[in-house]
Amino acid sequence: MPVNVLITIVNIAQTIVIGGLYLYSFLWLGWIIMSWLEAFGVVHPDPYHPVIRVVRAATDGVIDKVFGNIRDKLIIGFIDLSPFIFLFIVANILPQILSWLFAVLRQFIMRSAGGVPL
Repeated sequence: MPVNVLITIVNIAQTIVIGGLYLYSFLWLGWIIMSWLEAFGVVHPDPYHPVIRVVRAATDGVIDKVFGNIRDKLIIGFIDLSPFIFLFIVANILPQILSWLFAVLRQFIMRSAGGVPL
């Protein structure tokens, strides 16, 4: 397969993965806002509504798996900071790490093909 095609495939994969992370971060932002509005009695979302079910299925349990036993230390007063920390990681840190990994992959493709590194 030509090097240009492989580089294009890597670029498309990078766009899809990082775009998916940004969509996931918006889903988390929606979950945070919805949970606050629900906690303060502003809204009462129907748990059987398809949108609510999708949001809860994609977000419930993730925080417990990521933070584990230290989640109790991230609660200040009645505010749980773990969703904000997770949102920051997903929206800012993880895309930077993935961009670096995709750049390394592009370098590897160029060097293995005998071309000049990008």
